This record gives sequence, structure tokens and C-alpha cells, in this order.
Amino acid sequence: MDCEQPATFKKKRIYMSSRVSSKGEKVLEKDTEFAATLKRLRRKAGKSRYKLAQWTGLSEAYLLRLENGERSNPSRDVVLLLALALVSDGQAIDVYDIEELMLSAGYAPLRKRGEVGVE
Repeated sequence: MDCEQPATFKKKRIYMSSRVSSKGEKVLEKDTEFAATLKRLRRKAGKSRYKLAQWTGLSEAYLLRLENGERSNPSRDVVLLLALALVSDGQAIDVYDIEELMLSAGYAPLRKRGEVGVE
């Protein structure tokens, strides 16, 4: 039996980058689309991982792993919690940024007011 994924499923792109460790060894890092989006939006919002951790209740270590691509597939609840934390205390992040974060994690975007669902 051949199992095919629905056409609406968006696969996460994985990029490999390398860096040199403090000991001079070459280290490969995974960088997913979600990781890059989260890191970019956190910086755009002007928030540290510490502040994001305080607001969400997630650990700084978990946030670091999400941003480095070491952890993937966060739950929709975690992505929404991160989105709310990024939006709080500022106007640098808008609904389109939140949609980008949701889509990069493989979830449907938020529905906008007045938008009718497809049935």
C-alpha cells in the first residue's frame, strides 16, 4: 500500500550549514525553515531568548534548540504561544509575520476576521 501525503502538506526545508567550534573542529548544524523564521522574528521583535522563555514558560534551552534546528515539530500550541510572546509589548511583529511562523512550522495560518472557511 502506497501512502501519499495530501497536496496541502508543506514539507520543511532543511539546510545544512557548518561552523567552527571553539576547539577548531568543523560542526554541522541543521537549520530548518521554522528555526530560521523563529530566530528572525525574535530578533525583529527585539526580544532575547530569556525574555521569550519568561513570557512563554518554555525553557531557554528548548528555545535555543528550536532556533538551531536541533528540535523540530513543535506543537501548534507551542507555535501559537511563541507567536503571542513575539507580539506582546510591541508593534514590530504583525499578523503576516505570525502567519509565516505558522506556515514554516507546517500549520495552517490563522484565519482573519471576516474570512469564510472553504468547505
